Amino acid sequence: MPSVLILGDSTSTTIGLERHAWPFLVASVPAYPPETIFWNASIAGFTAADACRYYFRFLQEVGQPDLVILSLGNCDACGTELPKGRFTPWKSFALDTLKARRRRPAMRNRLRQMAFVRDFDLSREQPENPRDFAYNIERIAADAQRRGSGVMMINPLAHKDFPAGLGKGNFLFYRTLGFREPFSAQLADTPALLVAAMREEEEGRLEDALVIYDRLLASSSARNPELAFVARHNIALLLHRLGRTTEGIERLRELLAEPRCRPEIVQYNLARLLREAGRTAEAEEALERSAELDIAMYRVKAAYREAVSDVAARRGIGLIDVADIATDDDFIDHCHLAAAGHQRLAAAVGCALRDHLPAGPDAAGIRNRIFNPEYAFGDDRPLIDYFNLGGHPTPPADIAAMARARLRDGVRVDEGQADREGIELARTLARALEHPLFPSPADLEARVPDTPREVGRIPEIYLFRIVLPYIVQGDSRGLLDGLHEHLSLPFPGDYLRALAPHGRVPERTDPRAFGDDGSRLERVLAAIEDSLAATLGKGPIVHTRIKTTIFWYLRESFRFGGHSRLSMLYDGVRFAEAVEALAGSLVINDALGLGAQARIAALQDWMVRILDTHRTFCAACLRTPVGAAWFDDYAAALADLAVSRPRVAGAALAAV
Repeated sequence: MPSVLILGDSTSTTIGLERHAWPFLVASVPAYPPETIFWNASIAGFTAADACRYYFRFLQEVGQPDLVILSLGNCDACGTELPKGRFTPWKSFALDTLKARRRRPAMRNRLRQMAFVRDFDLSREQPENPRDFAYNIERIAADAQRRGSGVMMINPLAHKDFPAGLGKGNFLFYRTLGFREPFSAQLADTPALLVAAMREEEEGRLEDALVIYDRLLASSSARNPELAFVARHNIALLLHRLGRTTEGIERLRELLAEPRCRPEIVQYNLARLLREAGRTAEAEEALERSAELDIAMYRVKAAYREAVSDVAARRGIGLIDVADIATDDDFIDHCHLAAAGHQRLAAAVGCALRDHLPAGPDAAGIRNRIFNPEYAFGDDRPLIDYFNLGGHPTPPADIAAMARARLRDGVRVDEGQADREGIELARTLARALEHPLFPSPADLEARVPDTPREVGRIPEIYLFRIVLPYIVQGDSRGLLDGLHEHLSLPFPGDYLRALAPHGRVPERTDPRAFGDDGSRLERVLAAIEDSLAATLGKGPIVHTRIKTTIFWYLRESFRFGGHSRLSMLYDGVRFAEAVEALAGSLVINDALGLGAQARIAALQDWMVRILDTHRTFCAACLRTPVGAAWFDDYAAALADLAVSRPRVAGAALAAV
């Protein structure tokens, strides 16, 4: 049985409902001997040290692969308080023979959403040493070659035009030139003067914002240097908006002389200012420095790319350089290729595979063996267990009983309670109630979570399991063709692949088995309509989505996959769930003969028009630089769609 082992990070992961990542595409080609397997150990956060330990464990547990593909470097280039270093034979022996596990110390730097972290210090963190990175990938390659396995390397590429510094600390408070960032109303535990200055900016009172930032400088610089850095940085961008671009450029250059000033962020906005001033060569230099200084984002740097090239050349290994395949147009976020880029990379990998594997008539299978970003420290838990309840051995019947009790008593998430299992369960139920197919606690009572894996930090395991019966029933009845064609509803098999091996296959597919009735249909239609109206009310959120990538990327990758996609620039999850709820409404209507087809069709048409608008404007902002006119036109188009709300649900009609 031929086998391929892929050791990579989130840029080559094969999770989620969409199958655009290059390993999916390569394996799907009917060009392999029967029973060929691609073992994929790629996951977000995986470094070369993690991969090195994994490789030697794989040899013991599975066996020698015919080919090892290495696609690493993005995560090694990101700062950490606990660098993993070289994964030497002694470390292998200590962890896997002596079972010597060292206790992982608590991290001092914290990442908090919408709050200013007063004690954050990026100097506590450092990326993996490029020499250690080179050692780890060469140790894998050398051993594989010694054993007779083929080796292939992929040299990753980062998107340098993506804003810098967005993964750590107080990045949210440093404005990004050209972005509309309406964050001030959402901020908590943040100095009042900073909130006030940001609010004045957002409302267009730029001179007033300057005055408040000056007050902030006078009051905070001695107590918290970063507050002063934020104020000085944002003042420079305000000066540009007030027509004083040269002064703004000089202010940023002065700020770069300060130690601990978040130089990656300052250089990034300096590059944008220099572009505005027509100083293109200087802008490109500043952008390059920004990317190389940025240890807050998971994106590869020159030293790691050089290490990959050097190891490949030294050992005579075939190398595929993503820089030869992709351009900035192939990225939407910081390091993940969009579908077209994955297609070209898959074509290059597929050609190279011919030198390592015999030809055959079949597609290959993919088996994920994904652990967690602390694997090199001896944490052997698979990723799902890493994110679950923390190992609570609660029997399924007890979890189900706890879930029903919370649904009866009201679902409240109390982060301060000591019962971590209770917190995770409450979070899972609260997240499920956000899905428009389950808008009421009564809609969940017949299908509560009942395993620890369904109540962890990845609610998709639970949501997919309770959504799937409707997709199966709808497909079997031929009800969902329009949703598959126009709204990209996944097929049942996609949900099954995403669930396995982490969730069980539902046995019941008829909604009547869940007690669904006409009132449920009205609740679902109202919830879909309200959810879509809420997204329209937010207007364009492109810049908000980019700025908050770190908060949502991992969770959304479990739904969609690790690749870049246009829906990253609007609320893609809300639309995906609305499509699932539409599928559910069609199934409920069909099963109970409620005669709501016309109303459901009207809602579907409205959703198609909303999605087409988002896709058109977001695609335009990727192709060419956009300004205020683009943003205003986008906002106006969404406002027009809000006015055309169909109001098909009984609950919506009653509210008029």
